[in-house]
Amino acid sequence: MRHGRLIAESTPDALAGGDTAEAVISFCLPLGVDQMSAGPVRVIERRRDRLTLATGHPTVALQVLTAWAVERGVELWALTATRPSLEEVYLELTENKADTR
Repeated sequence: MRHGRLIAESTPDALAGGDTAEAVISFCLPLGVDQMSAGPVRVIERRRDRLTLATGHPTVALQVLTAWAVERGVELWALTATRPSLEEVYLELTENKADTR
């Protein structure tokens, strides 16, 4: 609920995006690497040597990304792949946004 109105109703898995929410992939770029192929992704943020990507196809993106690293003999330190948690979805849904009545 937001401002006394029901804004979403479903199972926790469906609200959190289940298999449809974009996954977030994050890792430290290997030294000396400025560009790389990561498959079907969009860049969310690049901060110093840390790259954060979003994708609706995390398995494909991770396969492309790790194959790229293996071919070059480099490690992708601090590699993570996550989907939004139920808490993150809740906060997004209940955030104080302008009403679109």
